[in-house]
Amino acid sequence: MKSLMIIGEGFDEVAAKVQRGGAWEVIYPCRGPGELEAILAARPDRSIERLDICDHGGAGFITLGGDVLFQSDRDPESPLTNGALVVGVRDKLTATAQVRLLGCETGGAWRRRREGRLLLLKLAQLLNQGARPRSNRVVFGTIIGVQPNDFDEQGFLHTSDLTMLFSSYSALDSDAPAYDDRLGHVAALHGDVARASNR
Repeated sequence: MKSLMIIGEGFDEVAAKVQRGGAWEVIYPCRGPGELEAILAARPDRSIERLDICDHGGAGFITLGGDVLFQSDRDPESPLTNGALVVGVRDKLTATAQVRLLGCETGGAWRRRREGRLLLLKLAQLLNQGARPRSNRVVFGTIIGVQPNDFDEQGFLHTSDLTMLFSSYSALDSDAPAYDDRLGHVAALHGDVARASNR
């Protein structure tokens, strides 16, 4: 099983660090969602156990090569941007794979938690939807900015992993999440938090 890191254009320092180690298969530069789709299409099914995507991000979105890769707004019912791409991605992942969105604050920032949490939830929902046998794929986003010194030859530093990542499990606040059933509840919960913080 492979760990695959996709790095967008302009991240020479990050790419140089990770490529030295050889623990990861690194694709650099990846110039956009279409190129990512082609890269993954060439991989065998169920062959990727961790997929890291490194590019610019913000609360509720991550870009790739200057284009939006995945994005959620504040509405739990609205579709994820590029949701159709996820269908091709999920076939390449193992049943317990991790997808980590390593752009700044992709999992939500202090006053924009709702978009970030919904990005994680919607992506996790699509990655696990209709999987046979059942899958337990988890999505991680960041809660603060990501810097080149958060990486070394092994990829994203373990210390950064512990302090900067927020998972789709945490967004659901449940040990056994049912993504379809809980989206509205979690969106309402984080909506209340956001409103309180704006007073």
